Amino acid sequence: MAEFTYDSRKKITEKWIAKIKGEAKDLSDMERKLLPSPYRYNLPQTEAEWMEKQLESGKYLTLSELYRREFPHLVAACVPKGMEETFYYALDQMNQYQMTAGWYRRSLRSGSYAPFAEQSLRLLRAYAQLELYGGDLADVLTVNVAPELYDHARNEHFTYAGILAAQIDRGDEKTINAVKDILFGENNTAMM
Repeated sequence: MAEFTYDSRKKITEKWIAKIKGEAKDLSDMERKLLPSPYRYNLPQTEAEWMEKQLESGKYLTLSELYRREFPHLVAACVPKGMEETFYYALDQMNQYQMTAGWYRRSLRSGSYAPFAEQSLRLLRAYAQLELYGGDLADVLTVNVAPELYDHARNEHFTYAGILAAQIDRGDEKTINAVKDILFGENNTAMM
């Protein structure tokens, strides 16, 4: 197996970001600001706060409604073709999860989608990364991608939990079988 380093992963990330920006057409100014960044913790705070306010005001009732109306070109640029409905489903399931995280924080849920605005941007980035890896989560999880892409997925903060949950909820057999194989297979070193 080839040796992969921080620098080799950084080059893959830079090419990926350049490709997204190059292919993104007809984006509004806000959509351009929401494009994935090479820095995983760099989320556009002003835009996330704007999204929260839109949801709190009642202008949009769900995250999918907000993305469908305000960011259609962004979704087209970042979400693999044919996976848009799974992306919207994952957005609308976010308020079913805890809105707080951490060892000393009490678990809380909310019927509102406003607390999940930033998380929705992380989900969008995960879908964009999935496009980089070939568009099939089951293949990434079971090491059926190029070695350098698998190394990238394992080391570059690929937060695919929302994608995985949505695909399982929607009955994606390939993903369900991949998870079963990872959990119950012998000598399995696949990603989970």
